Amino acid sequence: MKLKKALLACVLVLSVIGFSTAVSAVSEMLFPDVEEGSWYEDAANWAGEAGLITGMDGNFVPEGNVTRAQLATIMYRFDQYLMTEYGLMGMEDDMMDEEDEMEDDIDEEMMYDYTDLSAADAKALVDSEEGLVIIDVSPVYADGHLPGAVNYPVGDGTLEATVPTLDAEGMYLVYCHGEAPSRQGAQMLTDAGFTNVYRLDGDYGAWVDAGYDVEM
Repeated sequence: MKLKKALLACVLVLSVIGFSTAVSAVSEMLFPDVEEGSWYEDAANWAGEAGLITGMDGNFVPEGNVTRAQLATIMYRFDQYLMTEYGLMGMEDDMMDEEDEMEDDIDEEMMYDYTDLSAADAKALVDSEEGLVIIDVSPVYADGHLPGAVNYPVGDGTLEATVPTLDAEGMYLVYCHGEAPSRQGAQMLTDAGFTNVYRLDGDYGAWVDAGYDVEM
């Protein structure tokens, strides 16, 4: 049954891509970094207009990596699009069950690629591990950061460009001022083969709330 549905979805994907009326550039570019006339221009604009992708900080970032969590989100949104546009509502219950199973798989398989630490545990790690690299992936590093932290923002591609220069055998603590970017940053390291990656649960706010020192 799952294979049958997967094949149906593939056929529908191909049919959507094949119809010029379905894939057409909108009158105004949704993503300023998509070059006019590029081979993926129509696809990027259609996907953005359909709500399947939202880009990163307003950009499409065509050369950026896509994490498994982002890919799952895109597939989920496309699933909803197919049900809305092609009348697949009769399959909704079964498909929703499969989506629930997929989310459980994501929780079980993906969320533990790195380790979440409470503020107290993160402080203990900072105090005990001399070689620990603390990475702030936020664009507001100057507004306050953990002592000794380096700033490799995830939203503008800096972290992605820096990862190949880092020691994959090292130990890293990743945080931000928001949960989504810190998870994306930590996952980016683990996807690159880093095995000692920790994320500050609650991010910068949890550190401050715990009363620990910060630098400006």
